[in-house]
Formats: sequence, structure tokens, C-alpha cells
Amino acid sequence: MPLLIIGQYEEIKEYICDVFILREYRRKGIQTKLIGECIKFAKEQNLEILKLSSDNPEAISIYKKYGFENDKLTMEYYIK
Repeated sequence: MPLLIIGQYEEIKEYICDVFILREYRRKGIQTKLIGECIKFAKEQNLEILKLSSDNPEAISIYKKYGFENDKLTMEYYIK
């Protein structure tokens, strides 16, 4: 069962706190869909920046596909 926690990080920024996909549900596109929904939600709320942290190379590749930019462990998505 996937788990996604979103919390307000600053005034008009959102921070994706944790995304956990159990091993048996991995490689089914769940995390990709969750991140897409987070971006959609952020746009609907007129947020400016969506942030997350990760040291998992597989997860980072998913985030980069969506346009997240990274600086060490923190990645940001600038909402247009």
C-alpha cells in the first residue's frame, strides 16, 4: 500500500514529506502517479514551489522526469 504525506513547508511552498511504496507494489507506476497528482494539486492551489528530499537514485530519476531540479538531497519543482 503506498503512503504519501504532504505538508506545508513554508507560506506558499509545499513539501512532499514521505513517499513509501511497499516492495510488492513497486515498478507499477504508483510513485510516478502520486508525484503527478501532487504536482496537479500544487498547481490547483496556486503554489509556487514543490519540494522533496531523496537519496534514492530510482526515486530521483522519477522526480527528474517530472522536472524537479536537485541540489544534493533537496529537489524543487517550480510551478508554472
